[in-house]
Amino acid sequence: MIETKAVLSALMAANADATKTVTKQEIGGVLNDRIVAIIAKNLKGKGKMAKKYLYTPWGKAVVANVFAGVVIKWFAAKPNAVAASTAMVDAAMRDLGNSVDVRGMVNQFIEAIDEFDLFGEVDEQSADAEDTGSRLFGEDTDKGGE
Repeated sequence: MIETKAVLSALMAANADATKTVTKQEIGGVLNDRIVAIIAKNLKGKGKMAKKYLYTPWGKAVVANVFAGVVIKWFAAKPNAVAASTAMVDAAMRDLGNSVDVRGMVNQFIEAIDEFDLFGEVDEQSADAEDTGSRLFGEDTDKGGE
């Protein structure tokens, strides 16, 4: 059995790591918003059409990655700049991930598994699909005349 002191120590470390991660992502999010606003403000002419995409999770991810690439390439000797730019990437990827309905996709997948009777009898539609698959992959589907 694990001692209470060890459990508390592990929990404190986990909370400290989580706090650092959340703080880094929040700082990165603020920086993303500021950089995107500067870019949007300076877009003129046809570039104005790109403005609406800048504020999407995909747009922010592109901006954050380009910005981080520039910082890492030309300002690698400045650790604070590199940390800030990688925080931007972390925040952008968090936002991009949150924009995808992962929970909905997982639920649809689970519902599809629930609807598919793994151990029951094969219905006609499944049998037809299996037959089609066999023909597609060149398997002999004529079981009667062997």
